[in-house]
Amino acid sequence: MRSPSTQRSFGHPASRSFSREAVSVLKRNVERARRHLPDVPLLLENVAWPLRPRGDEMDEGTFHSLLVEETGCELLLDLGNLLANAKNQGRDPFELLARYPVERAAMIHIAGSVTLGGFTYDTHAHAVPDEVFALLEAALVRAGDIPVVLERDHGFETDVGPELERAREISRGAPPRPTNPDVARVAARLPPLPSPSHLADEQTALARALAGLDAACDLDGAGLARAREILARKRVEELLPLLPRLRDRDAAVTLAHEQIAATARPTLRAAIADARAVAARAESDPRLGDEARLDGLALDARFSFDDRGASPRRAPFVGSVRTSRGLCYAFRGFGTEAHVHFFVRG
Repeated sequence: MRSPSTQRSFGHPASRSFSREAVSVLKRNVERARRHLPDVPLLLENVAWPLRPRGDEMDEGTFHSLLVEETGCELLLDLGNLLANAKNQGRDPFELLARYPVERAAMIHIAGSVTLGGFTYDTHAHAVPDEVFALLEAALVRAGDIPVVLERDHGFETDVGPELERAREISRGAPPRPTNPDVARVAARLPPLPSPSHLADEQTALARALAGLDAACDLDGAGLARAREILARKRVEELLPLLPRLRDRDAAVTLAHEQIAATARPTLRAAIADARAVAARAESDPRLGDEARLDGLALDARFSFDDRGASPRRAPFVGSVRTSRGLCYAFRGFGTEAHVHFFVRG
C-alpha cells in the first residue's frame, strides 16, 4: 500500500475501500504500469484484509468485477485470501466466490490459514484446508483449466506433496478455459462518482494509522492492531535475511520484534534501514555483540543511513569494529556493485 499524499509504502497489501473512486485510482496505476511494462501481462489479486477502511460502496466481489472491467486486466484469484475474508465477515465463502468474476481469472493461488483470537489469517505456513480445495473445485468449473499455485513460504516441516497432488487431481477435472467469458457488466449499473473526493484523505489517515504515526484515530481498534501486527511481522521477515550472523539467534529475533514494534517504517529501503537499527540495538547485548557489530559493519560498507532510511554507498568505504577476536576491518571500492572485503587483526 502507498498513501497518495504521504507517498509512504508499507511493503505489504492493505485494502482500499470498495468504491468507484478506488477503482479509478487503480485504473490509473495500471495504465502507468503498462507504459513501463507494455509487453508484460498484469494480473490483479484479491487480498486478505485485517482492517476494513470506511467508504465501501459495494461488496468485494462486485468491486473486483468492476476492477477487471475497467482495467482490462485479468484476475489472480487467491482462494486463501477469499476464505479468510469470508470467515472474518461471517459469510459463506461459496456465496462470496459466486460474486467474483471467476471467468476472468487467469491464475489461482491456494494457501493455508490459521485462526487466532477468533480471527482467521491467511498464511503461507500451514496446510491448505479442505475448504480451500472445495473452493478450488468450484472456481475451476467457471474459470476452466488455468494455472494453480500452492503458496508456502514457511512450515516446510510437513510434506506438501499430498497437497500438490490433490490440487493436480482437481485441476485435471477442469473444463477448457472459456475463450469469450460472459461476465455481467457492472459499471453501467452504478451511479456517477461522488464529488468532492475524500479517498486521498481517507487513505492518508489509514496510512498514518498503520505506520504508527497517529496514536489516536477513529478506525476499528482491534482491526488496526491486527493490521499493525501483520505489517510488523512482515518487516521482521524482510530484515532478518540482511543480518546473516544474527538471523538464527532467538535473542536477535526477539530483539527485532521489539525494535520494529517501537518504530515507524522508514521511507527509503525500509528493510535495510530496519536491519541496521536492529544490529545497532543488538550491539549492547553481550550475547549478540560480536555478530551485531559485524553485520552492522557489512551494512555500513554498502549503505549510508539517515532519518529517512538507507541509500546505496557509491564512494569507497573503510571501516572497522572491535570484536572479541580483535579489530575487524571492512574495505570496499568504487560503485554500488563493488565487493566488501573483511580483515581481522587479532
